[in-house]
Amino acid sequence: MAELILSGACAVGVRLLSGEEIRAQEVVLSAGTYASPALLMRSGIGPSAGLRELGIPVAADIPGVGQNLIDHPAVSIDLLYDGPVEPVPAILGAQADLDLPPPVGTCAMGIDPSAGAVVDPPCRVHGVTGLRVIDASIMPDIPSANTHIPTVMIAERTAGPIG
Repeated sequence: MAELILSGACAVGVRLLSGEEIRAQEVVLSAGTYASPALLMRSGIGPSAGLRELGIPVAADIPGVGQNLIDHPAVSIDLLYDGPVEPVPAILGAQADLDLPPPVGTCAMGIDPSAGAVVDPPCRVHGVTGLRVIDASIMPDIPSANTHIPTVMIAERTAGPIG
């Protein structure tokens, strides 16, 4: 997807990279923690000063778009190991699962856009009708486990009112 199609402050469709336009009564953006805010900003939804600086016409001034990136902290393990360098699972003598959950927060959910919220509790983008963001980017804080299950739950809970 190249960008959202807006009519004033109302989302009416999407423009694909090929130039093809798809119109809809409601647009659901699920591009992830990095791409969702990028697509919003490319479409004129985001911090107005930054958009103007890039020459992007402002459709909705939402300062929190692209802010609040939260990632799991990097972990350093000092095992006081003097042997040959080997992968961590080999050193621990087990198959260690070192996958960390992806980051969250760049389109954070909340009730106050001036406090950094991008979407409201039903995942509607503040100040833009017909547009929702439904992915891990709306989590205002990172869960202690992988983000997959919470993201599925968000999608399931939000799908009912849309359908």
